[in-house]
Amino acid sequence: MLRILPRYVQNQLLKTFLIAVAVISLIMLVAVSFQWIRQADAIGMATFLEVLPALLVFVLAFSLPIGILAAASLTFGRLAGDNELNAARANGIHLFPLLRPGMLVSLVLGIAMYFLYGELIPRAAGKQIEVLHKLVPAMALNFQ
Repeated sequence: MLRILPRYVQNQLLKTFLIAVAVISLIMLVAVSFQWIRQADAIGMATFLEVLPALLVFVLAFSLPIGILAAASLTFGRLAGDNELNAARANGIHLFPLLRPGMLVSLVLGIAMYFLYGELIPRAAGKQIEVLHKLVPAMALNFQ
């Protein structure tokens, strides 16, 4: 019993997290992509596809924390709303084993965000600047 319930919480948390990150990332990526396409008429599809991974890194920097917040709120809110937490406490199960999967996922996500902000985002910013420097002469020729 003590293994099944935390595993259930972990599965629900991960499913909700992945769905939330996918939806938020898709919405933000579409918005940022339209902004890039609108800004530079001289941009070709090859150049856009070259900068797309860098855009995805910036989008993940926002969607991962929002995703874990949404997942924790929805998962534990549903558990509390269905009185499953009260039922577990009434049966003598401490709440810490139920909260442990959420804390573990948050710890792993915190380490991933440290790597994302420390390594990947500076590289992605450099890639975007490199692409913009290649685009500036082409954009200047289109305006003349």
